[in-house]
Amino acid sequence: MTNIVIITSGIIILVFITVIFMLIKTPKKRKDSAIDYTAALNYLLAGDKQKAYDKLKEAVRHDTSNVDAYLKIGDLLRDSGYIERAIKVHKGLTVRNNLSTYERIEILKSLVKDYRIGKRFDKALEICGQLQEITRQEQWVQELKLDVLEERDDWDSAFDARKQLLRQQGINDDPLLALYKVQAGLAYVKEEREHDARIKYREAIKIHNQCAPAYLYLSDSYIREERLSDALDELTKFLEAVPKLAYLAFDRVQNILFEKGDFGEVESIYQKLLQRNPDIAHIRFALADIYERKGELQAAINLCKKELEQNPDSEIAKKYLVKYYARTGQNDDALEIALSLFEDSLQSAELFTCRVCQNTDDQPHWRCPKCQEWNTYVN
Repeated sequence: MTNIVIITSGIIILVFITVIFMLIKTPKKRKDSAIDYTAALNYLLAGDKQKAYDKLKEAVRHDTSNVDAYLKIGDLLRDSGYIERAIKVHKGLTVRNNLSTYERIEILKSLVKDYRIGKRFDKALEICGQLQEITRQEQWVQELKLDVLEERDDWDSAFDARKQLLRQQGINDDPLLALYKVQAGLAYVKEEREHDARIKYREAIKIHNQCAPAYLYLSDSYIREERLSDALDELTKFLEAVPKLAYLAFDRVQNILFEKGDFGEVESIYQKLLQRNPDIAHIRFALADIYERKGELQAAINLCKKELEQNPDSEIAKKYLVKYYARTGQNDDALEIALSLFEDSLQSAELFTCRVCQNTDDQPHWRCPKCQEWNTYVN
């Protein structure tokens, strides 16, 4: 009996010592974790990701309950290109009990980023669905889902998602919806489904009758099928609907009429267009080019003079005049030099610049390939 009492007393003392030891050690570990975590945040602010990562690892070693530290470890892994490791870390956090709503939302947001970077858009959309349930369809979640749909090139779903978002915001008209239809059409073109592509382009025009790419790509589709009259009809509609961007169609119009053996019709089209839009310089210069091809240099000169009456500072009108004067033998020496400079400038392609990221290209994009913003190349 005495032995039992002694053994029992020993166990009680051992348990008591263990508890005391844990009470003493735990605060120190938590304190060490807090120091490491704070250091990690400072390193993050300073842009030193490697030191931040090392300190975060130390922080979670001392305190495995630090959800935000784990979250940031996953984010750093993703930023460093270790996508699968980032997903593993963030997914591991989702199974934890007693997560606050804020923590769960932040974890899911990071998972969406992981899957987007990894091009696993189905998974990203799945997580967006979970976020929608938690946040009760908050607008920022719907916008996040829309971004994923755009990256996935799922333009029909993106169209529906944006339309729903606009409806909730009380917005009835948005030209961007037309561009979604255009993108859907371009996707069909890649699959050589020209008819389906044209249906999408017409839907775009129905949504926004000044949707320039819809007209242009619609005509291109007809050109690929050698339906030149149909292509010209669409370009004519474009010139009437969006005259300020008429210059985007000039080459197409001229090539079609040349193929049809009716190049003389170009002059008539441009004259009618200029009569309706006398303030658009691009049309006047296009018509001047036609007169030059026909050898009617005086008519071309008159057009440039008319432009200078309306816009005395027009550099392009002056350059055209230098060119035409030189060809009519006026002020030969001086004009020959000016002509050579001008011809050099003509050989360089016109560059279009994105207003957001300043990316340049020799053709306008309806969605910038660099920053993914819409309608930033053409006003």
